[in-house]
Order: sequence, then C-alpha cells, then structure tokens
Amino acid sequence: MRYRVLLVIWLLTDVLLFIATYALAYFIRVGWIFSTDFPFSTYMVSVSLSAPVWLIVLATTRTFGLSRNQRSLRNGAYITYAGFVGTALVTLTYYFAFTAFFSRMLLIIA
Repeated sequence: MRYRVLLVIWLLTDVLLFIATYALAYFIRVGWIFSTDFPFSTYMVSVSLSAPVWLIVLATTRTFGLSRNQRSLRNGAYITYAGFVGTALVTLTYYFAFTAFFSRMLLIIA
C-alpha cells in the first residue's frame, strides 16, 4: 500500500513538473503577458495531452523503480531519452492539433 501511494505521488509530481516547466518556458520565450499570436491555452492543451504519454515512456524505460539506483549513468540516459521524447510529443501534439508551427526556441528552453 505504501509503495503504491509513493508511486502515485511520484507520478503526479512528475506530471505537474512537466506541465509547469513548459508553462515557464512559454513565459520566458513569449514574455510575461499572454500572446494573441501564440495562445497560452492551446499550448497548454497540447502539453497536457502529451504528459500522460510521456509518463508511459518513463514507465516503459523503468525509470519509476523506487528501489532502483537513481545515480547510475544508464538511468540518466533513460531520463534524457524520455526528455527528448516528451519534447517531441509536445511538438507533434501541437502541430497536429492546431496545424501551426511555433517557436523552436521554446522547445530548447523547456
């Protein structure tokens, strides 16, 4: 029971951190006001839709092992891979949902 609760908390914090990081990247790139050219709401919809898929990628690479050594080079490579996949998912989700391309710098900042 305790393991499952800890795992759920871990998953929720990862999703929230994923979404918050992309929100921060939006404001760093666009500015601290909402842009009409690149709406925040549509951007956050694509980020929110890609977040669960990103968690599945993390789960399939076995990054969510509570008893796993988190300091290994292999685990760092898995996290880096999942980060690249998360960035690609946000890009593809936004492009196919809204058929508009946005700033590549925003992806680098995120």
